[in-house]
Amino acid sequence: MQHLSKYYPFDEHGYKEFFESEYGIKLGSINFEESCRLFDAFNMLPKKFFIGTIKLIEIDPSLGKPLKVYPNHGRWEEDFKAMYLNPEVLKHEPTESIHLILHETGHAIDAGMDNISLKKAWRNMSGWTQSPPGITQQEKSNQAYLEHDDYRRLKIEEDQQLLVSNWWYDKDAHFVREYASRNPKEDFAESFAYYVMRELNRFKDCPEKARFIRDEVINK
Repeated sequence: MQHLSKYYPFDEHGYKEFFESEYGIKLGSINFEESCRLFDAFNMLPKKFFIGTIKLIEIDPSLGKPLKVYPNHGRWEEDFKAMYLNPEVLKHEPTESIHLILHETGHAIDAGMDNISLKKAWRNMSGWTQSPPGITQQEKSNQAYLEHDDYRRLKIEEDQQLLVSNWWYDKDAHFVREYASRNPKEDFAESFAYYVMRELNRFKDCPEKARFIRDEVINK
């Protein structure tokens, strides 16, 4: 059948059965059009990345109005191997929706690879640390204290929402997007999503991250 200018191997009645048989994923309150966006994203990767990695995908209206940077677009719950997506974001244009889905998929794959984002090889590329040399506990707990010697941390303040990262990165580090500088797990998820989407121009200042995603994740 034709839908959204593409052909899909399922229709309005069989899409949940398709995802369970092909990917081993149960869809919660996902509608047909949202399932098409999921397929568009998942079709960019071999099925091996999904089998046993994601068990449930659900819509979570409690995430609220999606903001530009503040992290309320989706979330991953490792205990249940469940991906929760903001329904409003899935109504946006396809590229943005696919990016969100692949970002959360990146979190799932990261967890399935024993948190590869927290291992030295990935952390060293940006100098990730939770305790820069010489920092005091008072400085770490001060939300206005964002730079310490050669390190800095991300502060997101948007629509009366505040988030200050408890991870610090080297001032010379580069990221595919500002939000990736929140912590090594978001750095990995964003890098994974943009690599799969082939937006390689985002890696021009951090090509080592593209090579890592290619060699240690995609082609592993």
